[in-house]
Amino acid sequence: MIEDLFVQIKDDHPETKTDGDKLIEYLKEHRNRIDDVLSKQTIKLDDLLYQKAQLIVSDDLHTGFDRSFLNKDKPEEKEENQDKPKAPEAKKTTVTTTETINSPKPVEENTDKEILDELEILPATKEFAKIPSDNLSKAAEFLIKHPSICTEQQKDALIMTAFDLQLENKSDEAKHIVHQSLLLQYVGQLSDNGKAAPANVINAIKLFFSKIAAESSPAKHAFLEDVNQTFNHIKGRCEIIKEEQKQNAANKEGTGEEEEEEALIQLKALDDNTELSVNIPQEGTKEYEIFTTKLPIEFQNAIKTESIDEVNKEFAKLKIEDAERILEIFNECGVIGISGYIEDEKEFEELKKEYAHETANQEEDQSASVEDTVD
Repeated sequence: MIEDLFVQIKDDHPETKTDGDKLIEYLKEHRNRIDDVLSKQTIKLDDLLYQKAQLIVSDDLHTGFDRSFLNKDKPEEKEENQDKPKAPEAKKTTVTTTETINSPKPVEENTDKEILDELEILPATKEFAKIPSDNLSKAAEFLIKHPSICTEQQKDALIMTAFDLQLENKSDEAKHIVHQSLLLQYVGQLSDNGKAAPANVINAIKLFFSKIAAESSPAKHAFLEDVNQTFNHIKGRCEIIKEEQKQNAANKEGTGEEEEEEALIQLKALDDNTELSVNIPQEGTKEYEIFTTKLPIEFQNAIKTESIDEVNKEFAKLKIEDAERILEIFNECGVIGISGYIEDEKEFEELKKEYAHETANQEEDQSASVEDTVD
């Protein structure tokens, strides 16, 4: 492109082929023309932003309630969970869905957990949320110092907070948070959701707040109407969620249903007259090689105790998929066997008598056979 510029100048002004100073002079003229065009375009862009703000009532209508996510824990519980890793839960948790406001979903959908991770409130956003709703000048000054929070993500994070507050019946606080979140949303829409340069975001902040500063302005009226509609939707959704939670609790109480425990594999004989035995394979055999090479050391040690309870303790630590793989190895090396056993002492005595009777009969038969042979 630069080479084309040099060729064009030399074609239009042949004297520049031998006079370097002339060439530099024409290049400067060309640069000045470019700067002039850019300056005019910047002015035009500012004018377009101004016109967009004038039409904010009609142009900035948006689609609402099209993303779902899991309810967060209460703030204090969440902070504790972040400080230390949680142990794996053995019980089911009840899942409740709520909805965020005004945000089209990306083409590639995230999981609920990823969405929750994305909706972390930045410290600056927390401070902004504390500014009174009627102090717009202070809000504008704060955003000018922290333009990076004027994004859809931070708006959604505040909406999450509003849901939590409303679920706790803190309606005034929830509505205030909605007001602050929509301030971020409108500024974000004017500045391409934080993708614009900081200077352009600041211009959008000044432009938007200048339109809602006057109490009688159409922009102020439209903004407050949006705040009321958004808050009323959150309020209605929270009532539905509370009712669902009450019904679930009542159903569990009425049926005596308890939380289901996570499925585990435990070894137990199906027949009451048999028991499982733990056998260590004989050294030097193929089974012993499988036992020592494929089984985890924890299971090897449990089997060496020859106690089925110790083996089951190790199974209790595993997920179903992992436990099933261990069972396959058990089958290969034959460490678990089945043996009959006597239910009680009375049965044992009866078996002894039966055995003695059969033995006596066999001896009599043998004696009779010998006598017949002698005769």
